[in-house]
Amino acid sequence: MSIEQNFVKDLSNLDAIVGYAADMQLHGSFSQRRPDLGKMFTCPHCRARRRVSAPRCCNPAFATTKRAWDAEQGFHQLECGERSNPDTIGRALLRKMKHKKHGQSRLFKLREQILRFQSDPELVKAAAKEMHVKVPDLSRLNPFVEKYLQWKQNRQARAERRRSSASRKINRGA
Repeated sequence: MSIEQNFVKDLSNLDAIVGYAADMQLHGSFSQRRPDLGKMFTCPHCRARRRVSAPRCCNPAFATTKRAWDAEQGFHQLECGERSNPDTIGRALLRKMKHKKHGQSRLFKLREQILRFQSDPELVKAAAKEMHVKVPDLSRLNPFVEKYLQWKQNRQARAERRRSSASRKINRGA
C-alpha cells in the first residue's frame, strides 16, 4: 500500500471525524471538550478536587510528635523520629491485592478447567459421571465445562444453605 492510498483512506473518514469533533465541542461534557486536561480526582489530604495535571494543592507532612502516657505526666507529646517506609509497595495496596482474587475470574476458571479436561480425559469421564450425563466429545468440551462449573457452584451453594438451615434449627431449639 502506497502513501497516497493511506492518505485517501484517512481523508475518506475526515467528514465523520470533523462532525464528531464539532458535536463534542457543542454538546460534550467538559472532559470530552478538553481531554488534554485529564481526569478530576480528590486529594486524600485536603479533600480538594483538582485535575491530575494541575499544580499540587497541598504538601502533607507527617507528624513529628506522638502521644504518650506516663504515670507522672499523664498524657503528653513526645518527639518521634523521621517517618519513612522501607517497603517498595504499601501495606494498603497489598491488602487490596490479597482481598481481590486476582486471576480468579470466571473466564480464568473456565480456561483452567478446559486445559485440565483436555490434558486428562479421565477427568471428563469422572465429571460426566458425577453430573449423570453422557461423556462429551472434544468438540463439545467448552459448553460442557461451563455447565459443569455452574452445576458445581449450584451444588456448593445448596450445601451451604443446608448447613446454615441446620445451624439455625439447632440454635432455635437450644
